Amino acid sequence: MQVNQTVRDVDLWCVTVPLLCAVCRCTVCDRAFSRSGILQNHMKVHTGEKAFECTVCNKRFSRSALLTWHSRIHTGVKPYQCSLCGKVFRLSGVLRTHMRRLHSTEMASLQLNAAEDQDSTDGVARFITLSLEVGRLA
Repeated sequence: MQVNQTVRDVDLWCVTVPLLCAVCRCTVCDRAFSRSGILQNHMKVHTGEKAFECTVCNKRFSRSALLTWHSRIHTGVKPYQCSLCGKVFRLSGVLRTHMRRLHSTEMASLQLNAAEDQDSTDGVARFITLSLEVGRLA
């Protein structure tokens, strides 16, 4: 590998040969990463860098997504809603867990009914919505 390669070249090479990529290996803990950007995020674990601060409670985070998730505690925003019972959640992963634990039988039944009744527009739309949710559950 040449020294003057671009970050994109390094990223592509790392995806092809992730275990051999010295550029994508942490110099502190020797953990290997498939992309240099992931390594950069990982390095914050060792440096303690937390550039994103909550304006309400001043808690700091290493990634903006973590701050976004945290801010929902203060705002009460729950953007993820169960299409079967209407319950709302702050995090998509909590909705997926909810669907898997409480509605797995209902989802399978609704999918079967929607598949049998292809003429029903509502049934097909609901089937598509549930299929997307189930796809994310897997």
